Amino acid sequence: MLNGFELSRISSSHHQYKKTGVFRPIPVWGAKKQIPAFHIRTGLKTMGVSPETFFAWLEENC
Repeated sequence: MLNGFELSRISSSHHQYKKTGVFRPIPVWGAKKQIPAFHIRTGLKTMGVSPETFFAWLEENC
């Protein structure tokens, strides 16, 4: 599901993933139990992944 993104750094509360040619890194919070929906939507849009693809991935992997 990383879609070509690689871990670029880890800061205190989250991991940052980057991909060559993509302007914005994708943050993934490890300490928060609930991530706001708009953060998920923004990350999916940046990654070029549809919500349907994401939910299908969740069903198969979680």
